[in-house]
Amino acid sequence: MSTGRAHDLSQALDPALRTPVPLAFAHGDAFLRNVLTTDAGDLAMVDWEFAGLYPWGWDLAVLWVSATDPDRDAIDALVADEAPGHRVGFIACATVAAARDLHIYTSALRLDDLHPTVLRLADSLTALAARPLDAPARP
Repeated sequence: MSTGRAHDLSQALDPALRTPVPLAFAHGDAFLRNVLTTDAGDLAMVDWEFAGLYPWGWDLAVLWVSATDPDRDAIDALVADEAPGHRVGFIACATVAAARDLHIYTSALRLDDLHPTVLRLADSLTALAARPLDAPARP
């Protein structure tokens, strides 16, 4: 991601990242690889070593960043029903999760700025920056 685009996103997301949000107990590593389906069809979370107190929305944000658009819509619907402070927490958490993944993809995996995965995450950050903090996540 270019320095100019990163700076613009940082400025746009600054209010969300500076707003205090409530803490909640969370799994901490809520990727789909850590969700198993039992024989009875129930879901079970595994790999709990990162569990602890996180800003509200951390687990949803991690799922949102790694999800495709239809799944993102379902997460957005859950977040839209929450209080404004929770929505701000979700936006801040999703920003951190997306920035973390962007850093991993560009630094550790050495993908260039035009790689589809990098572009998708950059677009995700742009969409997060465009969300008003005091309005529902969905109209």
